[in-house]
Amino acid sequence: MNNVVQLADYGRYFEKDTLKALPTYEAEWFKDGSRFEDDKWTVACVAGKTRDIFFDRPISLGKRLTDFPGLTQAVKVSAYLCRTVHGKEFSAVTSGAQQSKNVDAMYGFIRWLALNNIYNLSSVNKAVFKAWLDSSPLPIAQRLNLIPRLQTLLGGRTTEDLQGTYGIRHSTGMLEFSFEKLADELGVTGTLLAGSESCLEYLDALRVKHCFYIKKRQREALGGREKLRTRDTIRKELTPISGFMTQTIIFSELFPENQRFTHNFLSALNTTPTQFAKKVGQRGGSTKNIPQPMFFELMDAAIRWVTDYAEPLIEIGEQTRTQLDGQPTSDRGGTDESKVNYHRKLVSRWLATQGQDLQGLPASPFPLSGITTSIRSQEKSLSKGDLIAARDMREKGLSLTETAKVFGVNRSTLHRLLEQGYQPEGTPLREALYDFLPTACLLVIYCFTARREHEIESLNAGCCFMTERGPVIKMYSGKYLQGYEVFPTTQLVCKAVGILEQLSESVRTDADQRILQFPTFGEADKVQFWSGGKMTDFAKHLNLPSDNGEGWRFSEHQFRRFFAMMYFYRWDGGDLASLSWHLRHTDFETTAAYLTDADGTRAFLEVRDERLLSFAIGATNSNSKFSGGMSQEFKSLVESAKATEPRRLEKILAKKIDEVGYVMDFVPDGVCMGRTPSYESRAKCAINGVIQFSAACSEVCSGCPNLLAYREQVTQDEFYSALNPSESPMLAAALGGSNES
Repeated sequence: MNNVVQLADYGRYFEKDTLKALPTYEAEWFKDGSRFEDDKWTVACVAGKTRDIFFDRPISLGKRLTDFPGLTQAVKVSAYLCRTVHGKEFSAVTSGAQQSKNVDAMYGFIRWLALNNIYNLSSVNKAVFKAWLDSSPLPIAQRLNLIPRLQTLLGGRTTEDLQGTYGIRHSTGMLEFSFEKLADELGVTGTLLAGSESCLEYLDALRVKHCFYIKKRQREALGGREKLRTRDTIRKELTPISGFMTQTIIFSELFPENQRFTHNFLSALNTTPTQFAKKVGQRGGSTKNIPQPMFFELMDAAIRWVTDYAEPLIEIGEQTRTQLDGQPTSDRGGTDESKVNYHRKLVSRWLATQGQDLQGLPASPFPLSGITTSIRSQEKSLSKGDLIAARDMREKGLSLTETAKVFGVNRSTLHRLLEQGYQPEGTPLREALYDFLPTACLLVIYCFTARREHEIESLNAGCCFMTERGPVIKMYSGKYLQGYEVFPTTQLVCKAVGILEQLSESVRTDADQRILQFPTFGEADKVQFWSGGKMTDFAKHLNLPSDNGEGWRFSEHQFRRFFAMMYFYRWDGGDLASLSWHLRHTDFETTAAYLTDADGTRAFLEVRDERLLSFAIGATNSNSKFSGGMSQEFKSLVESAKATEPRRLEKILAKKIDEVGYVMDFVPDGVCMGRTPSYESRAKCAINGVIQFSAACSEVCSGCPNLLAYREQVTQDEFYSALNPSESPMLAAALGGSNES
């Protein structure tokens, strides 16, 4: 390659003297004035966001990457190249998040090398690399020998010594343990240390012994056995390292001489990241398909929140904010703070009276209880039996103060319970308005757009607008295209976006038009909404069934998969090319793999079989919309079943359909079964036994025995009605009468 391009000349760009002489040069993805020579890069991420990449992190006991200039240079050049060159062999990436993950993988590899006293990449040979590779399935604590190192560093030290070295005293007086300081001494990051369950178990016992504060939920989260790493985790680590090795070989003159790998050792071992990961990694806890009844119940609730409950919630939120901005009651004694607190209590009691006409409806957010936290039952302070006894004592003449002393409660608490009883439990307004309502909106957008999480979380105001052919939504397409695209959508999605625009209107600025930022009720000026965990919380709020006692893990792929299933197997005009375009895949192979991946296969097969069953039964109806050779075949199939009872007929047909192994593809005139085993040879369009789907048209397909044809063609108006909710009974019901089932 050097015969064509003189890399030595190009390599001079990375020299510090050259960098200083070129103050105006910077990569387009460098942001906030970042330069190659800096130890912290701020790089462009998706949809205008940025990501920080640090090159001065610890790599071993008392040592940081920047203590080794040549090694630092190698990591920087690799991080630069992976965003500059193209090709999987170089671990090329297109976003700051992916670039940062590549650097994280390099840090992990370098930390393992440093543990073995290796700081020059040229010293890595096949045996060293094989030893690192063999350790890849192990938990990170075991791989980096962290527990023995912790015992050596911390064992035998006094409480006074540990508190003085690692203690952080907060304003509350609590003494917390500094993970960051300990991690720095170990040569790892605080995040890595806190993410290791075995390390946390060791440090939990140490913190209890030496009087450090530990939150209760942190204690409860510990105790499980640390698992081996998954295939996906191993593959994602090996891919950047393989690219790193290839870079130092192909672009060798860009790297310091002692920081060049001699080989790509993965290739030398005749394996790839994917192959090795499958061989040694554990099957990951891949995202499960949500059971259909639960998925429909979740989406039914989300649509109801968007269509029925959003407007009253927003109005109540505005009224609450108006009341809170008013002056606290002036004729009450006490400090200004106590007056404000009392005023908030009055507003909370008012909240409990709102939305009474909507209580008891499906998925209703009412009753509301509290502004930011729920007014829970006071039984913890005073049981129902004690409250009855307290009333008896008061009726017999015992004073309020004396009665409160008997039960060991505050005088004001007893007075409130005697006068008002237990406050009803419900949903805090902040949670309903700024957690559950945005989540419901996002569920609708996910389900009916099939977009990815980071694309939806970067939506801006005004992204939905009308065209001659119906509503569209302008969204960032992040994985491949890295730019804004326009997608057809529905009025329901537009309504969900409009709600998010209303909620965020008061905190948006000209420079920041994102619609997932909301005001608060006094805690801060505004908060940025992130959907992580919110869908699970919403499902718990709806009391939806869990997965073996655990909450379901929701992900964007469940909704993209649902969209693909509904489109490809439910709509008669579905085709791979259109679906691939809408999902913004770069090739049909990606879409085909997406449709048939291991996680989705069962769900897709169930929908496919259901579709085939509906074709077979539909072909026998007197008013059947089907014709063609396959119509007659399905009629014969039904007649051969010799069953009149519907359930028995479906069961027999399902078995027969499975035996034949029908494969269906949608073509302009209907459904082609030509790829069914032994059916290819009878196809009209077959050339050398291969079906020519690209030639599918009325003239070619007419009379083909593999065609299940529609008697009438779908008109253009009917096609566009699919995008028009006014013509869609389902969406019309969702928008206009969502109280009905």
